[in-house]
Amino acid sequence: MPTVVNNVETFCSVVKVVLKGGDWYKSLGTHESTGTKLLSISGDCKFPGVYEVEWGFSINDILDMVGASKADVQAVQVGGPSGAIIAPNEFNRILGFEDLATGGSLIIFNHHRDLLNDVVMNFTEFFIEESCGSCSTCRIVPLILKRNSKNIKCTWC
Repeated sequence: MPTVVNNVETFCSVVKVVLKGGDWYKSLGTHESTGTKLLSISGDCKFPGVYEVEWGFSINDILDMVGASKADVQAVQVGGPSGAIIAPNEFNRILGFEDLATGGSLIIFNHHRDLLNDVVMNFTEFFIEESCGSCSTCRIVPLILKRNSKNIKCTWC
């Protein structure tokens, strides 16, 4: 017998559709990304947590919502370790399939963080440790990234 696996995001959406209708729900968000998205926001901000927003929110909107000092934010990681690092000159980009698709994770990094040591090296170690080793790309590329990151770090010393 088939089994349906739902997550919290599905349950949040279903409640809105049942209460207000599918047409209303589809009116939320953008033309290509309708509805809402749950975001788990962490890092250097006053109000980390899980937020439900309409697709189409900009990174700037998110930073305002969570009390992050835009003057001090040097980057936002969108979509977890394999996602995109967004620089301040791109904070007007929007969350949605037409621009920044995300599984729902955002990490905010202020200037007191060393992006190479604290972020890139940490994510590289994550991929080295978590790779199952079945494919050569997952087995080799993180090691190359780690070596190259260490070389870059050494030239800055």
